[in-house]
Amino acid sequence: MTAACPIEADRDDRKSAALAAERITVGADTRVIGGLAFARELLRSSVTRQAGAGAKDEVVGDPAFTSVFFLDGEPHKRKRQAIVRYFTPKAINTRYHAVMEQATEALLARMRSRGQARLDQMSFELAVTVAAEIVGLTDSDQAAMARRIQSTLIGLRLPRMSRWRRPLGQLQATFHGARFMLSDVRPAIAARRAERREDVISHLIDEGYPDKAILVECMTYAVAGMITTREFIVMAAWHLFGNDALRERFLAADEADQTAILEEIMRLDPVVNLIARRITADTEMPSGAVTEGRRSWWTSAPPMWTRPVWASAPTRWTRTGPGGPGRSAPTSASATAATAARARRWPSTRPGSSWTACCGSPASGCTASRICAGPTS
Repeated sequence: MTAACPIEADRDDRKSAALAAERITVGADTRVIGGLAFARELLRSSVTRQAGAGAKDEVVGDPAFTSVFFLDGEPHKRKRQAIVRYFTPKAINTRYHAVMEQATEALLARMRSRGQARLDQMSFELAVTVAAEIVGLTDSDQAAMARRIQSTLIGLRLPRMSRWRRPLGQLQATFHGARFMLSDVRPAIAARRAERREDVISHLIDEGYPDKAILVECMTYAVAGMITTREFIVMAAWHLFGNDALRERFLAADEADQTAILEEIMRLDPVVNLIARRITADTEMPSGAVTEGRRSWWTSAPPMWTRPVWASAPTRWTRTGPGGPGRSAPTSASATAATAARARRWPSTRPGSSWTACCGSPASGCTASRICAGPTS
């Protein structure tokens, strides 16, 4: 390991920073939060409400049938606890890992036979196949369903459409949503009414969800799981294809080291780099004050961070930016233990390694604009 921390290096490995800066507009009623501690306080506060991903000011209709993505507080917690069993590491390893491998092999075989393929389409088809297994959308053609889901996503662009274009966009979104319902969701519901399975749709049927509410859940899982997976796979490939040393390290690495590299790519180019919350009451918090009626964005994207730079020792985070060197970052016993465990698991965080030990994980608040899980040279 070299003596100099890569945070000091004149190098920028980010791929999406310029595009994010160009496309993101901060409104006059919005405050951007760049500090991890303040963001954590806001996200845990009872005075904040969801303000992104199409969330309305208040939940309308029966909260029992509202998607978990649009709920706050105890209703969100209860609903999340009810479905968490489908997303545990054990469930992924025992039920979904084989699906991932089979789908990947099928996609690669098709690419070899054709001699070419588009990565964004392949990765989306993979994401749809895996997410469909979890949700329960397995009673229709998966490739055709991926195309139908892709078509419904025009609804996400409605806020950015011009006034004259928006009605047509709304009509298209409604049409594609109805096609998704008739071709994919309704057959899955019918199959599970006849015989329950270990998936989300079966759970929703047991909870008494009407068909329309099940459709909304399937659409939100499409956005939250399928699109984000596709975008991360493409971003990871972009980094690896463009960096020979990093790619060679990744291919030769064990799973723990590969995970370290992927997490570092996610830190540099997060798929979701803004988390929006609406403030419902004036409140003083340990890290600052918030005002009713305003929106707050927590950004995890390095270009937006303006506060201290953080670097890691194996068991402790040390501030090296404004505020003085050697000043300890706020941390908890669990965070320190997690950092120590990471240091034991990752060769890149061990003293004397040829890989940098400066940065660590996305949760650390690291602001280096280069891959820190790669060679120091």
